[in-house]
Amino acid sequence: MALTLEELEKARNANLKLNQFEQARASNVQQTENIIEDQDINVIAGVGREIAEGFTLGHSGEIAGALAGVGSIFTDETFNEAFDRRIGVARDRSKRFSKAYPKTAIASNIVGGIAPVVASAIATGGAGAGATGSALTAKILSNPLLAGKIAKQSSGLLGKIGKAQK
Repeated sequence: MALTLEELEKARNANLKLNQFEQARASNVQQTENIIEDQDINVIAGVGREIAEGFTLGHSGEIAGALAGVGSIFTDETFNEAFDRRIGVARDRSKRFSKAYPKTAIASNIVGGIAPVVASAIATGGAGAGATGSALTAKILSNPLLAGKIAKQSSGLLGKIGKAQK
C-alpha cells in the first residue's frame, strides 16, 4: 500500500500537531505543579520551622532526621533511609519558604537564635543575659590580637584596660 504525497503530508501535520499538543500539556502540568507548590507553603509552619532552625543553630533538620531514624524501627526503612528522607524534606521546605518569604524566613531564624538569651534574661531577672553577654565579651577579648599576645605583651586591648584600672 503506497501512500500518496498528500497523505504523507497530512500524517506529518497530524504528528506535528500531536507534538505541539504534548508540549503544551507538559508545560501546563508544570505550571499547575508550580502553582500547587507555591500554595502548599504554609506561612505559620514555615515561621515555626525557621525559628526552630535558629534555635538549634541550623540543626533542626538533623534533629528531625534522627527522630525519623529512630522511628524507622517501626517501618521497613533503615535508619539511614529515614534520616536522609527527613533531612531532604526539611531542607526542601526551608528552601521553598525562604524563596517565597525571604524576609520572614531571616527574621524567624534570628528570633530563634536570640530566644535562648531572652529566655535566660527573663528566667534570671537579667543576670543570665548579663552572664551570657560577659562570656561572649570575654571570648571576643581573649583573641590573641586583641589581648596583645602576638604583638607586644600588654599592648592589646586587655592590656590597655588593665593599665587604665591601675
